[in-house]
Amino acid sequence: LQYPHWDRFDPNEQTQYRTLIVWLEETKIRLYSIEDRKPLREVNEDGIWEPAFIKYLKDLEYPALSIKLLREKNETFYLLDWVLSKAVSAEYSDQKELFNSQSIPWKPEDLSAKCNIKDKSVVETLHEIADLLKITDCPNTEALAKAVCSTLENKFDRETLASVRKNGGETPSKRTDYSKCDLGFTTGDKDLDRACRILRLMYINRLATLQRGINRGLVEAQMITANPKTDSRLGKVGYS
Repeated sequence: LQYPHWDRFDPNEQTQYRTLIVWLEETKIRLYSIEDRKPLREVNEDGIWEPAFIKYLKDLEYPALSIKLLREKNETFYLLDWVLSKAVSAEYSDQKELFNSQSIPWKPEDLSAKCNIKDKSVVETLHEIADLLKITDCPNTEALAKAVCSTLENKFDRETLASVRKNGGETPSKRTDYSKCDLGFTTGDKDLDRACRILRLMYINRLATLQRGINRGLVEAQMITANPKTDSRLGKVGYS
């Protein structure tokens, strides 16, 4: 953002903190007219600046406002971070053509460039991990690598690890009793019905994995684009 005093800025120093807020409004965000910014410029007058800053945050649609926020160090840091994010957004809006022209197009990461699955040591390590995870060995290294990745993603996700800590280090069982899964039809062959149930569960698991991926994508996008009233990071949704 090219703040002129970035190299000696101290967020713990009240005057510097307030001066940065004023600079961001006057040069980047520009929510107010020049005349309406006057109370914010009174950085040495608590009785003027604090109510003016609260009003400023409210006009920027920041939720859960109170004077008490300005007296708590952790909260003031978060407020500054939030105002900075507004300034970055405003800066991008002003020069989006320039920024977009300089951005590097995203390309899917080529994992093979980082990890040669034909390398002997890599293959040996992969088989050791598969054995540790109780995955059936497979001569196709690429297929085995995918199986290992899938198992790691499912067995060591955030929810599972939290459950392990809660249960004193024991991994919760994820075994499924196929006989209790309603197939919805019957083929007349017990073994074939069981195979159909397994295929159905695998399909449902793939749908669940897809949904989790979509949810992660929405959360990541929200961190960049969402209105603060619907920003889950603020801990309040729809607050006014």
